[in-house]
Amino acid sequence: MNRERLESLFRLYLEGKASDEERREFLELVRHPDARQTLEELALRYPGMDLSPVELPSGISEQILTAVLSIDSAPARVRRISFRYGRVAAAVLLLVTGAALFFFLNRGRISGPVARAAITNRPPGHKGALLKLGNGSLIDLDNTKEGLVARDGDLEIYKDAEGGISYKGTPAGTGQQYNEVVTANGQELMIKLPDASTVWLNAASRIRYPLRFSAGERRISMTGEAYFKVKHDAASPFRIETKGAVIEDLGTEFNVNAYDDEANMRTTLIQGSARVNTVILRPGEQYTDGKIEKVDTEDIVAWREGMFRFHSMDIRSIMRQVARWYNIEVTYEGNINETFGGGISRNVNLSELLQTLELTKKIKFETDGRKIIVRPYRN
Repeated sequence: MNRERLESLFRLYLEGKASDEERREFLELVRHPDARQTLEELALRYPGMDLSPVELPSGISEQILTAVLSIDSAPARVRRISFRYGRVAAAVLLLVTGAALFFFLNRGRISGPVARAAITNRPPGHKGALLKLGNGSLIDLDNTKEGLVARDGDLEIYKDAEGGISYKGTPAGTGQQYNEVVTANGQELMIKLPDASTVWLNAASRIRYPLRFSAGERRISMTGEAYFKVKHDAASPFRIETKGAVIEDLGTEFNVNAYDDEANMRTTLIQGSARVNTVILRPGEQYTDGKIEKVDTEDIVAWREGMFRFHSMDIRSIMRQVARWYNIEVTYEGNINETFGGGISRNVNLSELLQTLELTKKIKFETDGRKIIVRPYRN
């Protein structure tokens, strides 16, 4: 293995200057058994990284085995690198703008070529949704230009340069009108509600809200997943109905996961305070089925930052997220009880994400059209 060439390609990737050919060459070099120590040293000394902590656990040079870097056309900027230690593995996660360098560390070695199935090069999700107006009209925001997209009564609805929508004006009259936004698999959208609260809607989600809130209350309904940044008004509480619960803002930013295919509704408080039914949440707490626990909020809201982040997560939970974002179907063959940890950009193609998971040598993937088949890894 050419150490100098690997180091040169490593830097080209982090600076966003690697050509397609150099990218392919890099991915081949990092699979070489002798690349482990070089990658480890580069991660420690590359300028601009904030290492916390800098000490590596004993034996880590035998565990950092390979890496996958996915980067878009935008120039990359190093944001941070951090080390986390688990009971059986350690992970090195380098976040860069529009990209992720993702090391999976496990008990066994991950060396040599990865078993590759014919995985589709399916693109990631994008900004988009279907907007239903009060009169029943439907607007496909995927195919709508930036600017004024509709009028609903005296309210004007605008689409911004990032694909989100916002409202201007004051609804006339006393009759109640509702708008509804639905994201399909592979879509997400930011909505600035008529009261100036902001909602980020994840894939396969739905939100319904009035154009004029009733006196003394702002009540909406939702399914799926959404992040809320509520404009607080003590005289008019903001309440969300979802999956058998009512969530009330008490001056708040919070994430709600209420997908039908998830076992429980989960509300995670990021800032301020909130009430779920009769239970008060504090920052960093998550409500699940009447119970409260402390959680890593970065994992919960990673989707808003364009990332998948997994912490001791089983493959079925991971693949539910993947299926919604890439609009695929997933089936399983065999017994898979392993958990996974780490992070990767949501902006990579499906093939790159699945190949990264395969590096663990715990699972392998095959495809049948839009269907992904997950099987245990076997040598």
